[in-house]
Amino acid sequence: MIVREVKLKLTKKQQGQIDFNLSQLRSVWNTLLVKQFISLEQNRRLITEFDLIKELSGHGKKAGINQDVLAEMVKNVYRACAQWCYEKVRKKPKFKSIRNKVNSLVYGQASKLRAPNDRRVRVPSIGLVRCSKNLLPDGKIVGGALVKRATGYFFQYRIRAEPNLKKTVTLTGKNLGIDPGFRSLLSTSDNEGSQEKIGNPNEFRKKEVRIAQAQRGKNKKLVARLQRKVTNQKIDRNHKISSNIVRENDRVTVSADSFKAMQRHFGKSILNAGIGQLLLMIAYKMQSCGKGYKEVSASYTTHVWARTSRQELFSTAKK
Repeated sequence: MIVREVKLKLTKKQQGQIDFNLSQLRSVWNTLLVKQFISLEQNRRLITEFDLIKELSGHGKKAGINQDVLAEMVKNVYRACAQWCYEKVRKKPKFKSIRNKVNSLVYGQASKLRAPNDRRVRVPSIGLVRCSKNLLPDGKIVGGALVKRATGYFFQYRIRAEPNLKKTVTLTGKNLGIDPGFRSLLSTSDNEGSQEKIGNPNEFRKKEVRIAQAQRGKNKKLVARLQRKVTNQKIDRNHKISSNIVRENDRVTVSADSFKAMQRHFGKSILNAGIGQLLLMIAYKMQSCGKGYKEVSASYTTHVWARTSRQELFSTAKK
């Protein structure tokens, strides 16, 4: 599944309609959560998706919301409650409020979304909207989402596309080992014996003073824009690094470190480095190109390295 997005250029009327739909969805989310919590207390089970969608039939026309958006909202509420109640993998779902808003209109396959044409995209229940130029890959559009951010409104396409291996794969005969970090993003060594360290640009550290000034001035929009800019810089940097690694190597072996445990000791240095996102990009790009990707346990790797280095030192000293 590939996700591509285009930036929307809305009129004031269209912005008002989207903001109204988002506020309506907030009340829908809260209502559905109340129904699920009552059902858990009384019947010790959740209401099924089919029953909830049946209750909301016809509600879309009254509220001015696309019915497919309501159906996707029901699925999201049921999924969140099921993961908390049955699978125990997340915390209890929270109610939406002015601070914890609904920021997206999710469309399913029933909306029959189409690719932009002549820098115009047709959004269900909104109409024809101008957008930025962005070519979508060949494939079937299976859904999308209209997302509101501090930097503007965006429309995301979910596309089911198959990689063209004939054009993307070039074999080099190189194998690469990767050890992630945060002072240097990656420490690499290949089968030819060459070693390299990829430095950490520290995008957040460069904007940290400006973000703190905006926070003290209580300018929430500016804070969100600066944070979004830092996020975009990380994504761009990780895409470039991962593409170079995939292009130059046939097989990649990564030390599977626990970033949550590292974050307890080193704080936001781990979070700001964006190592998890970088390794995820390397993994799916290697697999989509038909190349090898493997994670090995990081347990006792330092001990093994220390033991082998001591043996080499003792052997050289005896000589």
